[in-house]
Amino acid sequence: MRLLTCPVCGGKLNIKIGTEYAACDSCGNVMKIDPMDAKRFAEIYRSAERSMGLNSVEGYEAALRQLDSISFIEEARKKAAECEDRLHDLQADIQRRQAQGPASEQQNTGFAGVLLAVTLVLCAAALAGAAWLVVLLLKGALSPRATAAVIAIAALAAVFTFIHKVKQSN
Repeated sequence: MRLLTCPVCGGKLNIKIGTEYAACDSCGNVMKIDPMDAKRFAEIYRSAERSMGLNSVEGYEAALRQLDSISFIEEARKKAAECEDRLHDLQADIQRRQAQGPASEQQNTGFAGVLLAVTLVLCAAALAGAAWLVVLLLKGALSPRATAAVIAIAALAAVFTFIHKVKQSN
């Protein structure tokens, strides 16, 4: 842009992104700016917004470089401040995750070990219980009612297994 100051009072021109007009901060004089400059400013601003949309350190750094090239526009300065805040937050989050990384991995490994041990104990208990029921059933030590319940549960398990296999094959 060739003219950044008001031709009337010499005040700073406030350019709005997406328009071809600028208003003087001092006297309020509104003047038309070069349409090519207005288009170029809008393209730079939109490109910076797209870079910010990546939500990455590289994206925010690229956006800051782009916005710095049009820092004489108030909207660009505000967007750059927002970008710097988001970049700072993102970098702080990355540092926090890196600091917590080893401790979290150890914690997760410990939890996985406990969960595996509990699962193995429960499976062993279920197998032992099933074996004990088979032994009692074969000895005839179960009441007729308990025998019927064991057979019904075994039949249901077989039906559900069959249904599951049929659904998987389709």
